[in-house]
Amino acid sequence: MTRRRSWVSPYRFSFKTAGQELNDAWFNCFQFGFDFFMTYWLRAGNFVDFGDVYLSFIFNLLSNSISIKINIEKMIKSFDTHDTIQFYKSLGSITRATVDFESY
Repeated sequence: MTRRRSWVSPYRFSFKTAGQELNDAWFNCFQFGFDFFMTYWLRAGNFVDFGDVYLSFIFNLLSNSISIKINIEKMIKSFDTHDTIQFYKSLGSITRATVDFESY
């Protein structure tokens, strides 16, 4: 882009690229929401009653306890070093490990 003689072309290219991503964003957001809803709608159908949900949650915490402990230690270390990216990655891993469970 810096070799072009006209300054209009790099700006046009940049705005076209950003505009294309913004134009596709509504569909990508809709698709993510729809897939998320359908995944958890189907998973909710596997449970019999609330006792089954509670039991699955407890066993999920038990099976992921080592992963949760490691990620909590990573969060503490990244908080001390002000590493925001690692902190939120660990937080996401902990959230997924505790919330993403299923009855088989």
